Amino acid sequence: MAARNTVALSILVALFMLFFIGCAPETKVETRTQPVTEEQAAAEEVMTEVEATPPDQDEPQIETAQAAVEVEETSETVSPAVYTYKANDFFRKDYQFEQPTLKKSVKRATEVRSEIVFDYGVKDIDSDGNTTAKITIKSLKYKNVTDSNAGLEYDSADSADSRSALSQLIGQSYTIKISAAGKVTEISDVNAAREAVQYGPDATLAGRLLNDENIKLRHQILALPDDGYKSLNADSKWSRVVSSPKGVLLSKNHEKMYEVKKMINDARGELALVEMKAIPTSKSAEQSSPDAFNDFFDTNDDFYGQLLIDVNTGKVYEYRENFRSNYLAAQLPKQATDATKPDVLELAFVQEHSIELVE
Repeated sequence: MAARNTVALSILVALFMLFFIGCAPETKVETRTQPVTEEQAAAEEVMTEVEATPPDQDEPQIETAQAAVEVEETSETVSPAVYTYKANDFFRKDYQFEQPTLKKSVKRATEVRSEIVFDYGVKDIDSDGNTTAKITIKSLKYKNVTDSNAGLEYDSADSADSRSALSQLIGQSYTIKISAAGKVTEISDVNAAREAVQYGPDATLAGRLLNDENIKLRHQILALPDDGYKSLNADSKWSRVVSSPKGVLLSKNHEKMYEVKKMINDARGELALVEMKAIPTSKSAEQSSPDAFNDFFDTNDDFYGQLLIDVNTGKVYEYRENFRSNYLAAQLPKQATDATKPDVLELAFVQEHSIELVE
């Protein structure tokens, strides 16, 4: 790769070290093993930003209902149904700076992952395909790792964590309304869950898990056309332009191209298998902020997703969306010879989200 001569690589290194480490929040979440470091606390903040950013430009804002959701007179008659889902979120940042002539190497890595298993109790489906559902938390796992050192770790299935205040979240519930296009439009009956962990450092994480934007991320399905799941057929294709996920090291716009790859008719019903592949684009997107550092890096993005859904009922069997971006910059040191190896800065960002039907 050609050396970068327009900017000193040392300046980029300093800037990205500051970005990577970030600033720790004033309140740190209690750990089970070791104290939370500044990098781990910063990762939790970035994870919250990632989850809190609407990836699609046309998503409506959540309207938190203070009273119980009213069932419209136009509602379809549906039999009560309860499905169990598992939602997984994974975030990782990698930083590596190699200086061969000085025999120096610096590596940093931060991972945050969460898993929430919940019951999805269908209360109503109106004539437009909007579904009202009661969500009940059944289990929770959360882990924050920096440079292979576990900071925050909680598992509701582990007896060693039974005394954690986070255990109060198990069994808590709230209600959502999700449109036929997969957007969460209302959240209600959530106050009791939010107040379950009121004191102590664990309340910080509980508050993040149950804020409006993270509830939205957990349940919304971004791989549906504006006309909703009932419009899906073997010929369906559509696209959206979005900005990079919040927290990405260098931002750019991507065009997400969706296509129904297969219609499946079996004992489960009439299902559509939707696949998404995104590519960088010069087209504009709302909330986009092109990064000045893009010109200094060779970049490689991998952005894709998949959805399996019943086109008659809107029942989701599987949904996932993964984003990975790698960055590479190199510069020869001063007074370099032909045999001198360049200083190299490598960065990586990974974000994965999935919802899977358990039973």
